[in-house]
Amino acid sequence: MLGIAWPSMRASLDAPFAGLGLLVAAMTIAQFAASAASGLLRERVGTIALLLASVAAAAAGLAIFAIANGWWATILASAVLGCGLGLLDAAVNTEAALRGDLRFMGGLHGAWAIGASLGPPLIGATLVASDSWRPAYVAAAAAFALLGVATYAVRSDLGDAPELEAAPSGERSVGRTVILGCALMFVYVGVELGAGQWTYTRFTVNASLSDGLA
Repeated sequence: MLGIAWPSMRASLDAPFAGLGLLVAAMTIAQFAASAASGLLRERVGTIALLLASVAAAAAGLAIFAIANGWWATILASAVLGCGLGLLDAAVNTEAALRGDLRFMGGLHGAWAIGASLGPPLIGATLVASDSWRPAYVAAAAAFALLGVATYAVRSDLGDAPELEAAPSGERSVGRTVILGCALMFVYVGVELGAGQWTYTRFTVNASLSDGLA
C-alpha cells in the first residue's frame, strides 16, 4: 500500500522525495525489534493477549497514516505499524509451527499473499474515487480492528503456545547454516521490500507510465 500511496502522500504532506526510504526504515526497525521481543511477551502475557496487542498496534499505525497532517506523523505511523506487524508475524507463525502442520503453514502464507495483493488495488481505487490515500488506510485499519474482535470471539481460550515435544539436543552453538540463512534472509527481504516499495514511483516518475498501468 505504501509504495502506491507514496507519490500522492509526498505531494500532500510536502515530504522529501527520498522520504519513502525513511518510512520503510522506521517500519523495518520497529518490526525487527518487535519480532525479537515477541517470544518474551508471549511467555509473559499469553498468546491471545499478544495477538490482540499486535492487531491493535497495526490498526493504530494505519489509522495514524489516515489522519496524518504532517510528514513526521507518517514516520510515527510507520514505526507503530511495524511494531504491530512484527508482533503479529512472529506470534501467528509460532502458533502455526507449534499447533498446526505444514499445510496450515502454507495456508497461512497463502492468506498473507492474498492480503498483500489486495493492497495496491485498494489504494488505486481510493485514489481514483477521492484523489486521496486516506480512505484506503481507514479501510485497512478497520479490517485489522475487525480481525482483532473476530480473533478474540473465536479463540479467546488461547494460552501460551505449547513447547516442542522433542527433548533439547544439548547443542547450543549456532552453526554456519543458521548464520548463512540469516544473512540470505537479510539480503532477500531488503531487496524485496526496497524494490517493492519503490517500483510504483519509479514507473510513474522515471518511466512516465500511466498511473493505472504502473
